[in-house]
Amino acid sequence: MLLRSVFLLTSLSLLPAQAATWIGGEGNWEDAGKWAPSDVPDSSVEAADIGSGSTAIVSTSITVGSVTLLDTIVLNAGATLVNEGLFNAGGNSSAQIRGSAMGTGVLVNEGIFRKAGAGWVGVSAAFTNAGRVEVSGGNTDFSGIFTGETGSEFDVASGAVATFQYGEVRGTVVTTGAGVVRIAGTTTNQGSLTFNGASNWAGTLTGSGTTYVGSAGTMSISDQFSTANLSGHTLVNDGVVNIGATGPNQFYTSRLDLGNGATLVNKGQFNLVGSSSSQISASGLGSNVFRNEGTFSKAGTSWAGISAAFTNAGRVEVSGGYTDFNGIYTGEVGSEFDVASGAVASFQYGEVRGTVVTTGAGVVRIAGTTTNQGSLTFNGAGNWAGTLTGSGTTYVGSAGTMSINDQFSTANLSGHTLVNDGVVN
Repeated sequence: MLLRSVFLLTSLSLLPAQAATWIGGEGNWEDAGKWAPSDVPDSSVEAADIGSGSTAIVSTSITVGSVTLLDTIVLNAGATLVNEGLFNAGGNSSAQIRGSAMGTGVLVNEGIFRKAGAGWVGVSAAFTNAGRVEVSGGNTDFSGIFTGETGSEFDVASGAVATFQYGEVRGTVVTTGAGVVRIAGTTTNQGSLTFNGASNWAGTLTGSGTTYVGSAGTMSISDQFSTANLSGHTLVNDGVVNIGATGPNQFYTSRLDLGNGATLVNKGQFNLVGSSSSQISASGLGSNVFRNEGTFSKAGTSWAGISAAFTNAGRVEVSGGYTDFNGIYTGEVGSEFDVASGAVASFQYGEVRGTVVTTGAGVVRIAGTTTNQGSLTFNGAGNWAGTLTGSGTTYVGSAGTMSINDQFSTANLSGHTLVNDGVVN
């Protein structure tokens, strides 16, 4: 009989308690009078239901089994709210989790943090994810300190949007899903942020960490009003990055700027696409480098300008439109530079270093003043309408042709060596 009584008491203690419902208005979570029944939900087997028109203020450390939030939770400085079950935020209405004027506490998710429905949820309080974040509908903004623990999950379903903006990323965050994860405003990544789903970049990425586009990830840079700024930060692409736009945005220029010692390494596919113009520029202090170890491709009929320092250890493909390289272009031995029929690539007002060999039926132009400090070989069609200078050597290869026929410009060879093994017209 005694053993049976102990078993029954233990079983009853494991059953979840009835959900406590917030009565309404603003008040302290710890005030039992704000809940019905009059019992503060503060254990892993209790649930909290906070409806519209409510603001629950947390000032201590609280652990709950589950939360339904349709309005506001305020986490005061030093407060911790731990979710060990299911945290449903927003639904079709708006909801927010924020700090106070004196600072912010932390929401620790050890279960599932879920945003469903068409509404908006804003999380400006510090958020630590040790479980799973699910954004299955609407828009969710993380604008505080978001810390991902190793093994945690962050999934955005098709049609939904999650945004990191004006906040900070720490730890290890890996995003998945067919929905979009956006970078907006200024996001400081001090950890490891990997996009293994769809993403969109329309703000500033900075910080001492590294951002990755994973092998299953895609990143789009297509905002007509914003430049994607990589400021003193490292981005590594193992998937697909697309710069450019179609449709209503095709008349605007899509921009990527590398500044303040930024490094972008492309190991996958980096595409300049669409009908809009594209620019990759450099600004600020420090050495900014775009390093291509995969395929860098320009398609479409539009113009693209690359003024940032560009190192090619992989393949450059210009299959359409016009592409101007007017920064420092460095070719590593074995790299490729191919221009398809009908397309044009130009070296103008920049510098060539290393070993560059051009191929293809399209045209590679020398325009303005180009300083060749390495070895530049035309094994396809070339056109010369500016000044070639520098300590290197330019070759027209045995499979190459060079045309000098511009009515407005003189082909100037200034303190430079050109060797023709092909055809010069």
